[in-house]
Amino acid sequence: MQLLSFILIFGIAIWISFFKVFSEFAQRWQELFWNWDFSLLNPTESALLKNAWSVFLYSIEAGIGEEATRYINLVLLLVIFKNKKWQINGAVLGSAILFALPHIGNAFASELKQTPLATAFQVIDTFGFGCFAAALILYSGKLWPTMVIHALYDILAFSKTPLTQDSVGIFGGNTGQFIHVIISLVLWVSFAAFLLIKNRKLVKQNVQILTRVQKTDLTIS
Repeated sequence: MQLLSFILIFGIAIWISFFKVFSEFAQRWQELFWNWDFSLLNPTESALLKNAWSVFLYSIEAGIGEEATRYINLVLLLVIFKNKKWQINGAVLGSAILFALPHIGNAFASELKQTPLATAFQVIDTFGFGCFAAALILYSGKLWPTMVIHALYDILAFSKTPLTQDSVGIFGGNTGQFIHVIISLVLWVSFAAFLLIKNRKLVKQNVQILTRVQKTDLTIS
């Protein structure tokens, strides 16, 4: 993969992460895309976690642990689906589902103070990100980019101060939040599709590299 392409893809993913966080409480349209108010993000005044240490440790743990788990799930699914025409797409979608569903447990995590509706939106959102992250692994052949992006996004999301929780922005209210989640889903899934289609030959080469350690046939009865 060419370095310039990787830098561009990585940069777009970072921008989407910032866009997602700031668009949740944007008051004006220009605040959606570039005119971001960073004073509304402060890990020491997190509305979701008790202190800055929790913000950083929770985010880094999720970035490393969840992405390592994604990698394992992705490789296993690639092996399971190796004789299927839809091997790659099936593995990407399957790993995204396996990533999204455990987030249901956040509704019962007292420290996160998350409502059931917010949890449902998060499951949808994480499915979209899961598609992108799996596609990026297959496109780049590397795990660390998804770890960095994941950890950074979580740091941003958990650094939101109480001032961001009034739900009066462009995407305020339950309907607005639902629209916001759908926009996020479309962005991540479209980005994933682009990566998988852009250089299909490279993706297939990386799939072969990721699965070549498997020496025995795996049969599903």
